[in-house]
Amino acid sequence: MNYQIIQKESELDILKSKIEQQGEVCFDLETTSLETHSDHIRILGSGFCCDESDAFYVPFNGNLDESVALDFTKEICENSQIGKVGHNLKYDGRVMHRFGSNIVNIKFDTMIASYCTTGDQTKHNVDDLVLDKFGHLKIRTKSLLARKSKKNPNPTLADSPFEKVGIYC
Repeated sequence: MNYQIIQKESELDILKSKIEQQGEVCFDLETTSLETHSDHIRILGSGFCCDESDAFYVPFNGNLDESVALDFTKEICENSQIGKVGHNLKYDGRVMHRFGSNIVNIKFDTMIASYCTTGDQTKHNVDDLVLDKFGHLKIRTKSLLARKSKKNPNPTLADSPFEKVGIYC
């Protein structure tokens, strides 16, 4: 897998063309909180993958202006010609709604599929599904989080370098 961190607006144009050409994209958000309606939640970046070999991360806290990254993410989410695939898209949809956008043309959600096919299991998170279905141990969220301290009692992914969060995403 080739992971690319988007650093320039010109790279966004290339990514947009690639996504539009495929007509479908796997989509994920990285945020500072699981509380979608928190006044303090921030989007750290958006991940996109439209084929088996390439994944892209658009950091909101990298070299791009945050508003440019958000506008790009909104444009992809709101494009009804692009099918969206993801894990727990309900969460991503609630976050995007919080930031003034909606995800349209949702094609498939792996969390819902997991629940429908193995509802008797208690774990439907992406880490456990990837391990169970593919035998792959993905990067765990807690491995990116700083340790709690007096200075930082509530560490988030915002405390990690955006390049590492991009590979995680």
